[in-house]
Amino acid sequence: MTATVAERLFYTERELAEVLGVTSSTLCRLAHAGKSPVEPIYVTPSTRRYPCAEVERLAGVSNERQQTA
Repeated sequence: MTATVAERLFYTERELAEVLGVTSSTLCRLAHAGKSPVEPIYVTPSTRRYPCAEVERLAGVSNERQQTA
């Protein structure tokens, strides 16, 4: 069973890069420099995941969902 977009908890680095309109290597450099727009969760030293809730908060999506619910 796969999670729908509403149920997902994390973005991969590639998915977040696509959402933000940057390359995944840019996100990688930002994460290593401690300047990522969303704090990554390190799965392994070279693999990061980004919490959907933080991405939505940054984009202002969470507030819209709560207001319409």
